[in-house]
Amino acid sequence: MSKDEIQNWMLLAFVIALFFSFYKVYIMFNKPGTGLDTAVQKDELVDIVADALRCVDAQEYDACIVYEQIISEEFDWERYKNFNLNRFNQTVNTLYVIHEVETIEQLLLSLQEP
Repeated sequence: MSKDEIQNWMLLAFVIALFFSFYKVYIMFNKPGTGLDTAVQKDELVDIVADALRCVDAQEYDACIVYEQIISEEFDWERYKNFNLNRFNQTVNTLYVIHEVETIEQLLLSLQEP
């Protein structure tokens, strides 16, 4: 084999390897991951927190007490492993944005409206 033939075979092998590596990266990033869908889990937590806040008066609101009420009920710890007080506060802030309010009193009033 001459030098040119070796270079052509090496170039062909490189192009084939490059094609397979791009294909593997494409498949890896376009395949959905295994496990829970975090968007669905977030929506479910928003609903759980909103339901808990519907039962609270504005004068009696305390984040720790509402959080304790949520976890003292039949709470699915297997499904919501990362739910803690910080996640509760983030969910309340999400409710602020959803209902376009700025204070907890306004949020509680908007949650109690039909």
